[in-house]
Amino acid sequence: MRKGLLRLVLATILIAPIGGSFPTGSVSALATTRYVAATGSVGAGTSCASPGYVGTTQSAIQSAFNAASNGDTIFICAGTYSISSRLQVTKSLTIRGAGARTTTLDGLESSQILMIHDNNLTPGSGNEITVVIDSIGFINGQATQVGSLGECEDGNRCGGAIFVESESQINITDSHFKNNYADFVGGAVARLIGNYQTVPSTITNSSFESNTANFDGGGVATLFGFGLVIESSTFYGNETLSRSAAAVIANFANATINNSTFVDNIGPNGTSVLYGDLTVNHSILAQSNPSMIPVCNSQQTAHGSRGNLVTDNSCPSLTATYPASPATNSAIVSFADLKLGDLAYRGNATKTVPLLSGSVALNFWNGCTGTDQIGISRPQGSSCDVGAYERSSSQSLNTPTGWTYSSTTLNQLYTSTLAVLTPAVDPAGQGVTYRSSTTSVCTIASNGTITAVSLGTCTVHADATGYLLRDGATVSQTITVVSSTTTTTTTTTTSTTSTTVAPNSSTPITTPAGAVTSGSTSNSPSTTTAVAQSQIPTTQRTTPTTAPSPSTPSSSSTSTSTTVPTPDAPQVAPGEAGAFIAGQNVELQISREDNALVVTGAGVEARIYGISTTGERIDLDTDGNLRLNSGDSISLDASGLEPGTEVEAWMFSTPNQLGTLSVDKAGKISGTFRIPADVASGDHRFVLKSANESGEDLVIGIGIAVGALSSGSTATRILITIPIALAAMAGLVIPTTIRRRRRATLAQ
Repeated sequence: MRKGLLRLVLATILIAPIGGSFPTGSVSALATTRYVAATGSVGAGTSCASPGYVGTTQSAIQSAFNAASNGDTIFICAGTYSISSRLQVTKSLTIRGAGARTTTLDGLESSQILMIHDNNLTPGSGNEITVVIDSIGFINGQATQVGSLGECEDGNRCGGAIFVESESQINITDSHFKNNYADFVGGAVARLIGNYQTVPSTITNSSFESNTANFDGGGVATLFGFGLVIESSTFYGNETLSRSAAAVIANFANATINNSTFVDNIGPNGTSVLYGDLTVNHSILAQSNPSMIPVCNSQQTAHGSRGNLVTDNSCPSLTATYPASPATNSAIVSFADLKLGDLAYRGNATKTVPLLSGSVALNFWNGCTGTDQIGISRPQGSSCDVGAYERSSSQSLNTPTGWTYSSTTLNQLYTSTLAVLTPAVDPAGQGVTYRSSTTSVCTIASNGTITAVSLGTCTVHADATGYLLRDGATVSQTITVVSSTTTTTTTTTTSTTSTTVAPNSSTPITTPAGAVTSGSTSNSPSTTTAVAQSQIPTTQRTTPTTAPSPSTPSSSSTSTSTTVPTPDAPQVAPGEAGAFIAGQNVELQISREDNALVVTGAGVEARIYGISTTGERIDLDTDGNLRLNSGDSISLDASGLEPGTEVEAWMFSTPNQLGTLSVDKAGKISGTFRIPADVASGDHRFVLKSANESGEDLVIGIGIAVGALSSGSTATRILITIPIALAAMAGLVIPTTIRRRRRATLAQ
């Protein structure tokens, strides 16, 4: 027995209204609609465009309540209203919003949102009121201890969003309750009737999500009376923290639940989803994990011809496993066989859990009429579906389309990212969400760009949510992350990989066949790449694709060779930048922003920064230089380039082509290049070879450093230029390079 509540019932019978008598529940002859808007100016009071009350707090709404007569409608226009002090309803009113998604009453996790008073606590006095709540969202309401009041006295600790006192009636429709809390009972809604009277009230086409009661009824609590009917509503993720029902409790009371869906409501051991004298018909009572609390305690009536589908054997007399005999009887089913979608609005007024194709809840019983929670007529198929959701006969999958990349391989040696070629498209127009299911190998950004983390198989997905008559769906892509410095040479007898030296060159530059950087593609399976650079020592490296040792093509073999010329790059030290445009020296400026080097001049801007092997941005060193380690990456964004051209990225001193990028229609590029693992420590240049917007040849050199900062380094490096006269005396032809060094003060 709930002794505290019994004492409360006796006490409330004797409580008189404070501040005089309340208006009776009679309805005025001429009902009026009063408009409340969150923004704008007070007008004629005839519409949301010309409201009679304006404000984003409870004051404007309460003013409308106070001015209303019994039978009036209070229309709360779209907006979020902060309720820091509870709204008081003492008249028979219809309180209507613009929709549960658009009209929101927010209790700010500090206040109960609304109380419906009984105007005369004498049982059967006939002066009680009836209140309709329609199309409103109630969030973050909180009913906690107030002074020394007893349990549920004046709403104390009961009904985080709404408390209904004694014999007053409430009819809730098309509303949503989320994240409301009660320190005693009824996380979202509580009604305390007393004296075991029958007071008809309804909750229809509404959703209850993540509401919590410390003791009983995380969603709804009805106590000491009868007459509550819950119809076509969804209860998801509601919780009791300690004693009985996670979703609905009828204690010293009873209630009926029809055509509703209960999923994953939670609590500690010893609690259940439902508690008390509840009759359940044609509803889904589901827990996704067998370790979760049971659906029923020992008092619910849910078996036999009532046609419920339950995921455990906790409901009394419900023992048949699906399919029952007859097939329309209540049955125990697996959660997987229910094939439930995710809780979501899906473009509708309230949140639902949809039935997906193949669900055992489809076409389950006969004799239904009316509509489901979101207004779809029943039945849609040959028979009626179980639960709050009737699957439309026009339902289809919302499968994303058009998602492609330029390659199914990502070579870490040349770039750590692979940009999307064409993004995934949601047919319902709501957008897609990208995700990786192999985060140890790769991640994927919100724009679809894949970033390699390690070698292996990268599996990524594009998810489209359910919307209206489309079910959520997913498409997947598989990308292989490799790290290879080889290119291929094909002969008539064998397939080998080799690097050759052009006649006027002495150092090979290798580019892998099929390697793809952001915006580039190679489809040549038989290619030898060489570089001409007279200043490089003579070396040659050969790597086989079919054997562990080098192989040499036979005299009968044939091969093709493509030479990639090494660009003539500006000589710059770390922290400096230079450029050649059509062979002429051009002055550049260099600055530092957000640990990036920003190079500007001659209509071109390039921004580079370092990314560590763990994916974190690398801070500039104490000299303001970009200092990397082998295996790190350089992220590049540049603009002012000729659209449709290719940009080569190189690493100097020993020239090593890192990859290429394609310039988009706006003259921009964006990509990431990995520093080769065998690069020597010391000063290097990051070099870009391209064309400017005028189509002139462009080479930009930016000084960077690899390896630890030396002990002799200082924050002020002396710039040493080589006199042109000295170069001429040595008989060398050296392009005149104008270099400017711009040291920016580093942010502390």
